[in-house]
Amino acid sequence: MSLATIIKTAIVAALATRGTALPTSSFTLQVPTDLSKPELGLTWLTEANVEEYLAANNITIKTGTVDGSSGLSKRADIPSGCAFEQSGISYNYQSFDTSGHGQACFGFVITPNCGLDQYWQDPDWTDLQNIVQQQIAKDGLFEFSYVGDWSAGFIPFTTAFKNRDWTWFGIGLLVNKVKALQYYYSRDFDYMNIHKLHGC
Repeated sequence: MSLATIIKTAIVAALATRGTALPTSSFTLQVPTDLSKPELGLTWLTEANVEEYLAANNITIKTGTVDGSSGLSKRADIPSGCAFEQSGISYNYQSFDTSGHGQACFGFVITPNCGLDQYWQDPDWTDLQNIVQQQIAKDGLFEFSYVGDWSAGFIPFTTAFKNRDWTWFGIGLLVNKVKALQYYYSRDFDYMNIHKLHGC
């Protein structure tokens, strides 16, 4: 069974049990316990154990900030999977070295935001995960998703995600405690953006 299939199964199970398997106040994500041996089953990630999980799976993170006012020549050190915008928008990114499981990058626009050092509450927390799952399953440049107060679409030149694993977006939400109005996600050099429709 492929990692993508196992993760998809985990998503279905997580959505079916959300609010019963863990306290409703928990910010959680279900992922394979060991990325190199997905057959070993699944585990819950929370803010308290996400760093330990990344270390146990030998995941390294490159974190950076893109200054939207800088020229393209100053962006040479940005990982290629994290080049979400060409100019004009400043954003933070985290590139995940997934230990042989492909490229992944999570990003968010720095300002304006709806609060630092805090997570989105439900329904936004769940809606963010659901919208990425919906968009990553679509095929076509002009295909969009809408869940709650969020919209998602592909960034030009992406027409579909070859790898439909959205786990790293969820991990990015856990690692980056910020209520952003715009997020980015890439997996194996396919790209999407996610926007909040009506502000905070």
